[in-house]
Amino acid sequence: MTRRVALAALAALLFSLSLRPWGPGSWGGLGLAAVLAFVPLSAALDGLRRPWSAAGLAVLAWLGLALPVFGSASLARWWSTPALLAVFGVAWALVGASAAYAGRLTPLALPLLVTAAELAAGSRALWGDAAFSMLAYTQADTPLRHLAAWTGTSGPALAAALIGCALHWAVSGRRRSAAYSALALALVLALPVPGVSPAAVGGALRVGVVQTAQSTIARLLAPFSDEVAAEHASLFAALTRQAALAGAELVVWGETTLPDIGDAPLPAAYRTALSEAPVTVAGGVEYASDGLYNAVFAWDGSGLEVVGRKQALVPVVEAPYTNGRPRDPVMLQGAYVAPFVCLDSVHGGLSRESVRRGAELLAYLTDDSFAGLTTTPWFHLRTVVMRAVESGRAAVFANEAGPSALVGPTGEVLRLAGPHEPAAVVDEVPLLTGTTPFVALGDWVGPAASLAAVVLLVAGLASRHAPTGTW
Repeated sequence: MTRRVALAALAALLFSLSLRPWGPGSWGGLGLAAVLAFVPLSAALDGLRRPWSAAGLAVLAWLGLALPVFGSASLARWWSTPALLAVFGVAWALVGASAAYAGRLTPLALPLLVTAAELAAGSRALWGDAAFSMLAYTQADTPLRHLAAWTGTSGPALAAALIGCALHWAVSGRRRSAAYSALALALVLALPVPGVSPAAVGGALRVGVVQTAQSTIARLLAPFSDEVAAEHASLFAALTRQAALAGAELVVWGETTLPDIGDAPLPAAYRTALSEAPVTVAGGVEYASDGLYNAVFAWDGSGLEVVGRKQALVPVVEAPYTNGRPRDPVMLQGAYVAPFVCLDSVHGGLSRESVRRGAELLAYLTDDSFAGLTTTPWFHLRTVVMRAVESGRAAVFANEAGPSALVGPTGEVLRLAGPHEPAAVVDEVPLLTGTTPFVALGDWVGPAASLAAVVLLVAGLASRHAPTGTW
């Protein structure tokens, strides 16, 4: 058993490495490390028939994913990380226990069980806004991310698990199964994705992203002091002007970068800063007749217009706010833009709905300053990369604390601003109008993998309890 624990711990280490930025100026980690993590994990579970032990090994490996993602939650609420680990660890505990019950079919069942667990963890029908899958996002910096355009996050998750398990099959003598798996994935990756071909390009827009990396205290004090407001807004003005001089037609600021003013007029310093670009989009609090919203505003030179409301609220922390509803994209500078806020990026169904309504560009506004030096902001960027790939749309990631980025419609990071430093980045992003299979069909691989896992589990149980000998 000691050997199995060591193998599960090695899997956890590899999972953790896959989510961490690698090298100066790089946003990506070692995504393929998550693929390799399934080699020791598959070996740890192979031949183990004790469900409780197998469940513990699977959860141990999963902690390598969970701790880098959920670790920063305790910076906002001390109990958040233990609670999240307890809730979402259940899914991977079931992976391990089910693999033990699958008997000799465990190697084949494991990738399907993992995909089913990730699908369940990311289901808003089960968990509401707290739904959170993780494995697929480790592949945001690898070629496996392109599978998301076909299937949503279930495709990259299944592929990562399948390749890793196939490597274990290969070294343990089951080379034929490994070869079949590799061939099938190679064929899928070689297929051109509908909806992201050059024929689908409907134009381009030069977009800028501004992050000032200032303390939120200044924003909170701005409504009470003209001096503080002017100082806080001055950096936004300078960076927005810099972006406009670089040709940006549309400039995006981060989440709640506008001061919380209620019904009072917007301070003159912010009006000046917003006017430095042809059109500026920024986050702020909206006091509406039907509730309080974490909203997105567009400034056209004369006033603010609400163009989006946060749909997925952070549990407990954002209890005072009201959930926004899906809405049609807004026309800004000739492009149909769908604005989202913070946790919206975790749920692919939201971006899919916006594209079905005509969105040509996705814009995600956030402020991850609470996360400090943890890996959470980098994981957040990975979710936006996956949203871009799924939908076949370029995406803007405006993070007031950084990192911020402009992402192409196939997930390539066009421009990146590092964390915790003032910056303005500008680039021309393509405006695609095609329809990817995910936008048309949704995540069909996740349910199919779940059904196949159940079939294999039943078959494994039947073989486990089948009488031995002959009649």
